[in-house]
Amino acid sequence: MPLSTASRPPNLLTAATNDATSSPRPKPTSLPEPSSIPTAGGLVDPADRATGPVGPIHGSVEHRAALQVELFAQGARALAQARETRPQNTNKSYEPKQKEWREFCTDKGFEDGELVHENKVVWFMNERVLPRSLRASRHKRENCTTADGKPIPQTLSIGSIKAYVAAIVDLWSFQKTKGINTHPNPRGEALNGLLRARSRGEHRRRRLEFADRAAGTLQDGYDEARMADAIRFCWRPHDSKTSTEPLLRTAVDFLLAHNMLLRSEARRIAELPDFFTLPLPNEGPTPCFAMIMIMDNGKTNQLGRLEYGAVMRHRNPLLCTMAHMAFYLFYRWNVAGEPSPTFRQRQRWYNIHLIKGVHAEKQIAYDTQLDWTNRMFAGAKVTSLKKTHAGRSRGAKHAELNGVSEGQIRRAGRWNNDALTNCYLTHLPRKFIRSMAGFSPSDQGNFYLPRAKVMPPPSLEHAVWPFVDEWLAWFESHAADHPDDDGEGASDNWDLAGQGFLRLLCQLRIIFLQDSVIMKQEMPDHPILNDPLFARDDYAAFAKDVELSLLDVEEPEEVQIRKTLPAIAERLSILHQGLLREINEWGSHSKSRLNAIESRDAPRREMNSRFRPLKSLPRKSMKMWSIRHCSTAISPPENQSTTRTITVPPAQLRLLESFRISRYWGKSSIKSE
Repeated sequence: MPLSTASRPPNLLTAATNDATSSPRPKPTSLPEPSSIPTAGGLVDPADRATGPVGPIHGSVEHRAALQVELFAQGARALAQARETRPQNTNKSYEPKQKEWREFCTDKGFEDGELVHENKVVWFMNERVLPRSLRASRHKRENCTTADGKPIPQTLSIGSIKAYVAAIVDLWSFQKTKGINTHPNPRGEALNGLLRARSRGEHRRRRLEFADRAAGTLQDGYDEARMADAIRFCWRPHDSKTSTEPLLRTAVDFLLAHNMLLRSEARRIAELPDFFTLPLPNEGPTPCFAMIMIMDNGKTNQLGRLEYGAVMRHRNPLLCTMAHMAFYLFYRWNVAGEPSPTFRQRQRWYNIHLIKGVHAEKQIAYDTQLDWTNRMFAGAKVTSLKKTHAGRSRGAKHAELNGVSEGQIRRAGRWNNDALTNCYLTHLPRKFIRSMAGFSPSDQGNFYLPRAKVMPPPSLEHAVWPFVDEWLAWFESHAADHPDDDGEGASDNWDLAGQGFLRLLCQLRIIFLQDSVIMKQEMPDHPILNDPLFARDDYAAFAKDVELSLLDVEEPEEVQIRKTLPAIAERLSILHQGLLREINEWGSHSKSRLNAIESRDAPRREMNSRFRPLKSLPRKSMKMWSIRHCSTAISPPENQSTTRTITVPPAQLRLLESFRISRYWGKSSIKSE
């Protein structure tokens, strides 16, 4: 008779863990010396003295029971730690599926409870998963009917079905480690055959359900124009003032995903110490500084491996990641009133998130990130199957369409885990970075921004985040005291992360001032651009100079030459290919003529090869041309006697008097005519 859940015996592991953690051990009062505690195997180890005045004897029943309890407790703690430290999205995906499994086992009343084995999993898949229709989600189409008006059931895709199998196999692995499940891996031939059959029918299922055939293809997502519309939506004035900061945050989040190929988790956990700047030499007339992000944890990086993401200033201010990060931080520190970071001690600012949640030291929740991304896509009329992952997907495709090699994209997206990339390279794929900034990936030295020709005056530059100059001076002087010191321990005046982030802020405030001139023309009513900073006289003069620089569209001669050189190289390559083609054609024609000549001379060469040359005597004075001249003249006729009389002219007789021709003719007599 099947046992209900309530009548089932308690879990042995739970009982053992409770006994190990809840039962207090008696405190030793007066322990004897180790040498005075005899046991069956010798003396008691000093580590066993904490179990009592005498302690259990090694090999006894009590000792073996205590070991088993401790073993179960250690395994339980390790399993709990493994569940806590694995990616949150994994737990979020597995938990509801494992809950459905437990409900299925309870409804059927299995005697072994929720233990996982293959036949039970196949039954669960056939009854609860394969025929199940889609729940309400963004993937489900409402009122899906045929041409006759009949409703079309929408079932799970093969990817969702495999996710169910992965969740149940994960439950089996934990049961196996606990020692309560002796069954083999449920991924046997029956379950694998079930998955293969469903995979073969996936094409037919999509056709019957009239699924969108463009979903997940190159048509799905956005292009550069739609991307600019999404950023404009984030800058557009809205009714609620509370939406200004979340929209700016969403713009930064979206640009980080697209230009750095970051996952949503990497963007949520990013903190201010993870960012710094590095100059990129030989990029062009405009000084180029890359913003770099350090990553040591993520979905595919669970072991603390150092990885980097990099981006440089974009040709279009609307799509510039560095500019939007500057605007977002300016809003937080200058408009919203968030306190600026204090760099004296790491614990005061290391926990400040870039994409913050409720407050600066709390990361944004995934649901909040997804909600604002959906709002942005809806406002820009962007249709994408992926939401928070759309930037990483479309960014890689954008780079490929612009001519970036696969190796560069792999390095930029951290898809390379080889020793060369991880240990010896800089993780800065320059061609990919140029492409994502709106420049040709293969043309180094063409980085030129007209709006960057005019530098802001020092008084205006220092007016943006004046704390940056103060803290940089503090780091450079290695001061032990600071006006904000409250006596809470030693200072971190050698903090490299603090100095790197402050140098990044120096570059960001220059970008902020230069790009604000263009953004002020497009979004004059935005709260950022109504700050008193933009009412200063020095800013008005600076803005006029920037506007004049934008009118000068002529590029520097250096850039023009660099752009001309590829055209010249292409022309030379075309000429080289044409010359090679002509040479190959001439060679083929010459070879055919030589073959024709050889075919005509073949009979003569065959006839000449039938004659044998004469052999000369040891006399050194005769010339070789005489031998060649006479060899064919006196060649022996075939099938004739070897003794012949040859008549030669007197002129040739003198040449042949020193030759002995008996080798070929035997005994011969030579006489003059």
